[in-house]
Amino acid sequence: MSTEEFIRHKKQLYNFFLAYSSRIHDSNIWRLIARIKGMLQEKPTVVKEAKMNEIRCLQKINWNVELETCELVERAVCELMKINEEAGMDDEDKAFIKTIAIAVEDTLQRKFKIEDIVE
Repeated sequence: MSTEEFIRHKKQLYNFFLAYSSRIHDSNIWRLIARIKGMLQEKPTVVKEAKMNEIRCLQKINWNVELETCELVERAVCELMKINEEAGMDDEDKAFIKTIAIAVEDTLQRKFKIEDIVE
């Protein structure tokens, strides 16, 4: 595939994402979007936003009492932490992740997969 074709296809893919992203309420779709943006070597901040949307989709009402949902949120947060190493993490992101870690630890009755988040 030539560079021109790659850029053209990338623009078409992103136009599709922009057109339908306001209607997406499924965490699996946001997970796929984040993975594709990562493979296309987008800026870490762009991938981070897609990953945050995935986490927000998982956090429906009473998400913290469902074991499977807690494990999915924990996995997404671990992936977000890897992205944050490249993108940088501000205080709001740290507080968001710490709150999630506390809820997951409380529900699963074990330590969060990433150490030293909950102090």
